Amino acid sequence: MSFIHSSFFSYRRNSDDINFIYNLKNIIQSEGKYATNYDSVFFDEKCIELGNDFDEKIYDGIKKSCSFTLIFSPIYINKNNDWCARELFTAIKFENYIREKIGNNKFCLIFPLIHRGKTEDLPKSIAKKNAKFLYEYTADIKNSSITGTPTTPNFEKFKAYLGEVFTENYKLIKDFEFDWDDIEKNVLSPQDEELKNWIIEQNQLYRKNESENLPKLK
Repeated sequence: MSFIHSSFFSYRRNSDDINFIYNLKNIIQSEGKYATNYDSVFFDEKCIELGNDFDEKIYDGIKKSCSFTLIFSPIYINKNNDWCARELFTAIKFENYIREKIGNNKFCLIFPLIHRGKTEDLPKSIAKKNAKFLYEYTADIKNSSITGTPTTPNFEKFKAYLGEVFTENYKLIKDFEFDWDDIEKNVLSPQDEELKNWIIEQNQLYRKNESENLPKLK
């Protein structure tokens, strides 16, 4: 089995942001194709048909994706609705697995795009050097689906960044032969208790960061 998606697009649904999210997904898909020659991203509304087992399709989508694009906000990791947490927890395990197998700790599967919040809110195991704040590009992303809308130099730099990181990391794995049976056994489908403890740990970290960085009122 080989990769079939340039990226796995992971986000928390919010009806107020849906057009923004669709536009961003299309940008990721375009830049991902240039980098990997795979012309799709795994996007759950498009890639999971009604009636299919959700767990199986999600984990299969992660292992078939060359990268994991995380659209992060403070409500992304939520114990009451843990699907995003399941996706990210599995991606972190997959990233660590790949690093060990290819013998390169510089490889990054996960690319965090922060929609709301701070880099300090990300799990410690994620390489924060790859994080980008989406508020810098909000207007461009919202306008990206409008034909004839002029782009900006800042937005072009953002797209170039995506293409660069996707390309550099894909080079590290494109010719590597993975043991997919081993991945299925040791990486995918986290145990409920293991996932629950991780979510608690991340929420504690978030609350700690909030208490240590209270907003300053003018």
